[in-house]
Order: sequence, then structure tokens, then C-alpha cells
Amino acid sequence: VINGKEYGFELTVGASIQIAKLCPNGDLSRIAEAVGGEYGQQADTMAKFVEALSNGYAAAEEFEGRKANRLSYESVLTLSPSVFSDVCAEAFNVFGTDVKGEIEVEPSKKAVEEG
Repeated sequence: VINGKEYGFELTVGASIQIAKLCPNGDLSRIAEAVGGEYGQQADTMAKFVEALSNGYAAAEEFEGRKANRLSYESVLTLSPSVFSDVCAEAFNVFGTDVKGEIEVEPSKKAVEEG
């Protein structure tokens, strides 16, 4: 919740494409390298990272017929440093959880018949 509005984060395919563009060689596993370096570059990259995950969440919610707030790059830049730090921590937490992912697969009908 920022300024009374609730925001969410989700690593969707669209968000992963945007985040991969921030990473060396387009490798999502190298996100930590992308946010290293001097403060200005780090904050710029993190603002784009937060925007991508926010857009992923909002797009997924809208696909399901629900409305969701989005954090734009520009709105992230207006946050105080302490709120920005908290938002980045939450975004990284969600990214870490979502990038692992869990996929439930039903056994195929053929596998059940053969098994």
C-alpha cells in the first residue's frame, strides 16, 4: 500500500521480457548484476524492475476481469528513499518466489492408461 492505494507484483511472461532487457545478456538469473553499480544507475534499473512486476500483476488481474493499480516508472521515481527501498525489497521477494514457480501437471490420459 502506497499513499492509500494497493499495488501488487507478479512475474508474468510480459514482465520477464521487460526485466530480461535490464539483465546482462538478457539472462534473468543475472538481475543482481543489473542492479549493481552506482546509485543513479541502480535506482533507475530498480524503478524499471518495479514497473515491470507491477504491470505484470495489473495485466494478470485485468485478464481475470479485475481492476488493479499500476506503478509506473515515473511514479516509482516520486517515492521517498525509504518507501522506494521497501517497494524494491517486496518486488525482489515476489520475483524470487515467482521465478522458482510451481507447475502442477495432471498426468496425461495416455500415461494413466499405460501406468
